[in-house]
Amino acid sequence: MHILHRLLEDHRIEKIFVILRSNSRSTLEERLDYATRPYRLHLNNREKLFFISGDISLDRLGVDPDTWKMLATETTLIIHSASSTNHAYPYPHFRNTSVRALLDLASLSLIHRKKQLHIIGSVGCEAFQTVRDFYRFDFYRCGYTRMKWIVKHLAPLFNSGGISAHTYMLPFVLGSSVTRYKDPGLHYAFWQMVRTVKEVDQVWDGSGALIPVIPATTLADTIIENAFSVKPLVWSYPALNVDGIALAEALNVPARPWKEFRVTLTEASPFLHVKRGGSGVLKNARLAMQKALFVRALFPKDFPAIMQATSNASKPDVVEIFDRTEGIEYLRHCLNSNSIL
Repeated sequence: MHILHRLLEDHRIEKIFVILRSNSRSTLEERLDYATRPYRLHLNNREKLFFISGDISLDRLGVDPDTWKMLATETTLIIHSASSTNHAYPYPHFRNTSVRALLDLASLSLIHRKKQLHIIGSVGCEAFQTVRDFYRFDFYRCGYTRMKWIVKHLAPLFNSGGISAHTYMLPFVLGSSVTRYKDPGLHYAFWQMVRTVKEVDQVWDGSGALIPVIPATTLADTIIENAFSVKPLVWSYPALNVDGIALAEALNVPARPWKEFRVTLTEASPFLHVKRGGSGVLKNARLAMQKALFVRALFPKDFPAIMQATSNASKPDVVEIFDRTEGIEYLRHCLNSNSIL
């Protein structure tokens, strides 16, 4: 939503074509309003918006031939940001939506006139470092991150084939001053991690690895300014340079070495934790089991290796958004606004 907000504010952009799935209950514009409401974003200059009924899981984005031809003729810039972030879906779900749509958009970028194709990737794909990792199925090696790994490796093929592809390997995207630091994505992994470490009043010290986060407005600015630069970057790893010690300061909790931290986590979420008495014994046992499994999935034994791989990938291109003090203050704003502190 922040990308759309930024596009509408930019005087260099005359038209914005938005492809949305239609339904019988609401118009396309109403669907957009519903999607932006949680972000508390006011979309100015809406006369730039042109809504198109389509479906990215279908051939040619689910639009009719005339609309496809119009898009090929009138667009100069394509941003592919449509994707579910649900870690429970298997890879075939993402292949039929995100990957298929990307291939269609790559084709569209070469029809009539050459267009820039800007692709939203994820540093989450760095969890795949060896062939063995592809035989593992867990929170960090799921259908979503497999799809992002494929997107990362499709991008060089696009560029070698004459497509002007520009890929952004995103970290955890958090709130910004535009939304008063409110983040509607509180169910995402970063916030689940923060809630978990807050419960045990300590955090992993990071062992030198960076915590990859970025304000949503900074991400939007990075994409738009790169698109209009004289020589757009092919690869971008925009991230805020904050480590585990900085997060500990923002949360006002001590930082601990990994082994000590994980022992504390697992002891705080045992598999068998049944409150005696009452009629909800089985329910309490089931909830305790679910929490124990989730905490161990969120912080697996190889979590430091995953974070280090992510950090190593992004360090050469880290965007120095804030200095360390400003970064801690930004995190505190986000934590306070989302009732974490």
